[in-house]
Amino acid sequence: MPAETIVILGTARAEPTLAVCNYLAERFSECKIIYERPESRNVFLHRRIRKLGVLAVAGQVAFRAITVPLLKKLSARRIAQIKAEFGMRTAPNSGPSVFVSKFAGRRRSNQDV
Repeated sequence: MPAETIVILGTARAEPTLAVCNYLAERFSECKIIYERPESRNVFLHRRIRKLGVLAVAGQVAFRAITVPLLKKLSARRIAQIKAEFGMRTAPNSGPSVFVSKFAGRRRSNQDV
């Protein structure tokens, strides 16, 4: 790639995306990372309840409460192997980054990207 290539990555702060951020930051000197601040669970759940209803959301919350901890436990060894094999770093990058909040009350479209 040409020397003037600039990479901008907009993401949430989670292990998989931090691995991508670190990979890009090591390879591109002009890599800027924009982290989106997560919305509160309360706001998220209220919006979902409004759209889907209480029963549907209660089922989703129960499903997540059971499956996520189980999958984390079952996959921890394999994730550690993959990190070691490929030298993946999931610690936050020390390079330039910006934190932004979501745009309240604004729907996103493909044109906003």
